[in-house]
Amino acid sequence: MQKAALVYLPNLIEGGGREEGDSGECHFPFPTSFRLLRPSQYRALFKGGKRINSKGLTLIVKPNGLQTPRLGMTIPKRLVKRAVDRNAIKRRIRESFRLYQHKLDAVDVVVMANSGISKLTNLQVSELINPLWQKVAKIKWEDS
Repeated sequence: MQKAALVYLPNLIEGGGREEGDSGECHFPFPTSFRLLRPSQYRALFKGGKRINSKGLTLIVKPNGLQTPRLGMTIPKRLVKRAVDRNAIKRRIRESFRLYQHKLDAVDVVVMANSGISKLTNLQVSELINPLWQKVAKIKWEDS
């Protein structure tokens, strides 16, 4: 995987954050409560979630009944051999989610890597995931 400079994404995303700091910058928090942590949470998504596919990533989305969206990621070692590359991909996905979370409904999202992901640069991963968040935001969920 080629290394690319990190791009500051708030300039690419319209809309504000959840809070505003003293310096006037938007603050987009990403606490532990916004993450999928338990295997049971992943199983529930794999069992009944809606899939959104792209060239290098697949998103599985399902309403969570909470007030905030939550994120989980699976980047398998068989697709991305080096830990530093897997972690870079996760950082890009996490940063993108952090900046788009205010536009998403209360859903759980698992981002799964597909076979083409290891050939993408950090910037290409960001460009790949951002339109997927827009698709997730447009999903209309039935009231169950």
